Amino acid sequence: MNVGDKIKLARASKGLSLNKLSQQIGVSKVAISKWETGKVVPSSDRLLQLSKSLDKPVPFFLRQEQNVVSLTFVKEVCGNNGYLEDFWFGE
Repeated sequence: MNVGDKIKLARASKGLSLNKLSQQIGVSKVAISKWETGKVVPSSDRLLQLSKSLDKPVPFFLRQEQNVVSLTFVKEVCGNNGYLEDFWFGE
């Protein structure tokens, strides 16, 4: 499952339309559609916004099937906001 699949799954599980999620995070629904179809990967800032809006930790979107993700990248994305410590292993 790639990042786009996980965004779509999380959005559907929250019962959000493309339009509603786009309003929540301040991007167009076309942008979200491109993320979900894998045409574009969201920036780290947008991943953080998605994480908050969809109630999923950032690593949920980044983890691969083999659970291999660069810890350096995750730290860069999460910064010092506590997500890394609180949610690295959570979904």
